[in-house]
Amino acid sequence: MQIVRVNDKKGIALYKNGFVSLYQEAFAGPPYYESFTVEQISLIMESIVFNPKGILCLGLVDQKIIGLVGGFMVVGERKIKELLCKQWKEVDPHKVFYMAELAVSTDLRKKGFGTKLTEYCLKIAREEGNLMAIIRTQKQGSNSRRIFERKGFSLISEIYQDVETLVTTGGKKIKTTQRRIFLFKKL
Repeated sequence: MQIVRVNDKKGIALYKNGFVSLYQEAFAGPPYYESFTVEQISLIMESIVFNPKGILCLGLVDQKIIGLVGGFMVVGERKIKELLCKQWKEVDPHKVFYMAELAVSTDLRKKGFGTKLTEYCLKIAREEGNLMAIIRTQKQGSNSRRIFERKGFSLISEIYQDVETLVTTGGKKIKTTQRRIFLFKKL
């Protein structure tokens, strides 16, 4: 797998279609069952790339995007920053990297691609001055949680977030609440 960092408009233009396809595939199934429009996913991609402290890396096999990882300083995500600072007053949100996205093509999961992308992204985050990394993931059935725990992340038991989302089940969209948990690691 080749890993590339996307950090400008040219990279967005080059990889946008593959990013959108993978994002839709990865989050349509368990444990999320979410659907996103091209516009929503494009905004997610751009919000990471154009964030001054954003990191977006793509995993490529034969020029096809098979994985993605991305995030930015926690200070850029107001709700997450508030949750974190409320519980951990000594944490400087300017030194905490929030890994907002991790996805691997469904047919290539559990082959080490997510782990390699995570390691690569965290290495960059550390080099850019972050002292800690946090992630938010689904409480139940999350492959990414297993990756993060193997990489030394620990559950922040006192912080969680209930997220209202539209879930697609049997072709129908149903409004539901999903519990998201947070894990952290010192870099």
